Amino acid sequence: MRGLFPILLFATAVQVLTPALPLRIGPTGASFTADDVEQVGKICSAEGKAAWVLFGQAPGKWVGQDRWYAIAYLSPDRATANIRRGRTREVFATLPARAVYTEPRKWQSGNSGEWAQVPVPGTNPDEVRSSRDLNRPFQTFGSLDDDALVAIVSLIRSGPIIPVPSWASPARPVPRESTNVEATWPIGAVVTNDPLSGGQVVVRLLSPQVDERYGQMVTLRQADNKWVILSLGTFIFD
Repeated sequence: MRGLFPILLFATAVQVLTPALPLRIGPTGASFTADDVEQVGKICSAEGKAAWVLFGQAPGKWVGQDRWYAIAYLSPDRATANIRRGRTREVFATLPARAVYTEPRKWQSGNSGEWAQVPVPGTNPDEVRSSRDLNRPFQTFGSLDDDALVAIVSLIRSGPIIPVPSWASPARPVPRESTNVEATWPIGAVVTNDPLSGGQVVVRLLSPQVDERYGQMVTLRQADNKWVILSLGTFIFD
């Protein structure tokens, strides 16, 4: 019996804890309560799926904006070694006042959408450790096949640099976001549904700002069977 005791201690020490689902991220992810998660889970289960990631959006910037919006990323509909895709469900609740999360609330279902995830090689795609994790899923708007999405994300993560714009001068220095793709910023969305885009794709990269209202916008187009970057810029959501 004495010989077994150290073995039991060792087994306890190496026990791995599995994060509770859904994974809660975003500017207000820490404010979700067990009751919030249960209500959102019931909304998602109506679609035959469990909530995998629950993203809490930042509150509105103005007084009187008392709705709290969140995006539930449902468990994947399909998955390969290189990409996983599924559906999203917007949910929202009315707060007693802007950014006041202490009172019970009732969650309602909003718009549906789609998400994709291109796992970082060598990582567990089920794990999203924080809002800054490159493994976090991103929203997709429009139609892109799996190969195109994987190619675009791979290009973004390589951190390419484009030429300095022609308008640049010592009096008008070029910000980093206009020449360097921020490869360490997670992708928030890939947009292809603009009928005026002429086949262009826009990728939104999220800056380290907590509210995620600011980021880099990468515009791409496919040419000669490869994706090329047309321009870099920034976006700001009010």
